Amino acid sequence: MTEFLGMPIALSNLKKSTFIIIASIAVWFIFAKDIMTKVVRSIEYVEGISLKKHKIIACLLGLMVAVYLSLLKVQQHLVFQTTAYDLGLQASVAWNTIHGRLFHESLQNINYLGDHFSPIYLVLSPFYLIWENAATLLIIQSIGIGLASIALYFLTLEKTHQKWLAISITSLFLFNPYLHQISTFDFHPIALAIPIFLWILYCMEKGQRTSVIVLSLLAITVEETLLPPLIGLGLYMSIFHKDFRRIGYSIALLATVCFVLELKAGMPYFLKEDRLTHIGRYTNLGGNSLDEIVHTLVRNPLIFFRELVIPFQKVISLFLLFLPVGFLPCFSPPTLILLLLPIVPIVVSNYAPQWALDAQYSATTLPFLFFGSVHGLNRLQSCLKRLRARWGSFGRVPIFPVNR
Repeated sequence: MTEFLGMPIALSNLKKSTFIIIASIAVWFIFAKDIMTKVVRSIEYVEGISLKKHKIIACLLGLMVAVYLSLLKVQQHLVFQTTAYDLGLQASVAWNTIHGRLFHESLQNINYLGDHFSPIYLVLSPFYLIWENAATLLIIQSIGIGLASIALYFLTLEKTHQKWLAISITSLFLFNPYLHQISTFDFHPIALAIPIFLWILYCMEKGQRTSVIVLSLLAITVEETLLPPLIGLGLYMSIFHKDFRRIGYSIALLATVCFVLELKAGMPYFLKEDRLTHIGRYTNLGGNSLDEIVHTLVRNPLIFFRELVIPFQKVISLFLLFLPVGFLPCFSPPTLILLLLPIVPIVVSNYAPQWALDAQYSATTLPFLFFGSVHGLNRLQSCLKRLRARWGSFGRVPIFPVNR
């Protein structure tokens, strides 16, 4: 619990923020006078700010988010609102790695690479030289969210050419309830998927090949759960971005090879057992091991499709995931490919917190959800522009690009 402008705020309540802000906007629309005039003036003011200043605003916003969330997370830790599972577990890996016991996790007395394949701790653990405290990981995660907001701001500016839309989409992101569930519950390497994938997507739109390659290699080191989304991202590049065709195929192939090797050899080797730690979450697919599940699905693939929708709450979970962004990705079908591979491994599980997208489990979906929202919004703009040309003005609101 903390205070902001004299009001008590609990991190656990931040997931309600999207609905609160929507309700506030609705009340404002109902009771404000000359609302459209005020909206138009506000948008015109925002559009009048130079692109260079907007990029500065994006960076300042990201910095503010990183600092504020860091303060909240450190306070949460200092008042004992963090847990051994999972912050204590992650802190143990970082501490042991910096002290020479690479990837050792003391709570379960295992090599963490057998639980989750996260070589990125070789990058994270040196930050313990600055402050040897579990809160260091919380700060890193908060900085990651701040960096993600900058990438999304830049991405929206690049794609829609509308500065007020960049502010709107970034605000939706920062008030997204799933983002705050991730932030609220301790630290997890998978949370780094949000800034890494958003920056990959922005660099892809800008045609920055080297940056895309470097960030993709970084994604491979974070956790095995980032590999299916990375495969999808590589395929998306190869299909829809001609300049990235070879790079896309290479990324998809490399991510596939790494995924197979990590599941079949790497993780069992470091665990020192011929099994996967979390395979129990997928026994509903017809086996107690990866091989048994694969053989069962080859014989009867309908099991896979059944487990995507049963129980029906899985469908509701997906509905709730798309709701805070107004189902905008549905207006851009190609970007739904990017959401397919992150969502399927989550939803097909029998582990309720996972398919309900609680805690950290939505992290691999959010970058592509908002990327799809930006593209969906851009396509919606084009449709509205054609309607405007056909049926006349919709009013003075400048929702269409002025300079292309």
